[in-house]
Amino acid sequence: MKNNFNEDLKSSEVNDLLLDQIHTTKTMPINGFPSLVLVRENNLERINIDYLNSNYIINQIIT
Repeated sequence: MKNNFNEDLKSSEVNDLLLDQIHTTKTMPINGFPSLVLVRENNLERINIDYLNSNYIINQIIT
């Protein structure tokens, strides 16, 4: 099973998926990783992260 993972990881399909993800993130309003982005009414909104206060994140999402 380990060999399958290693082979898959090195495959052109996985590489293409990675490049697609990198391209997608460059079109988003993010400054770094990890990031949260919310799609609201077809607009991308960056969600600020506070690792010590989950309510801060939740309030941005529900308002």
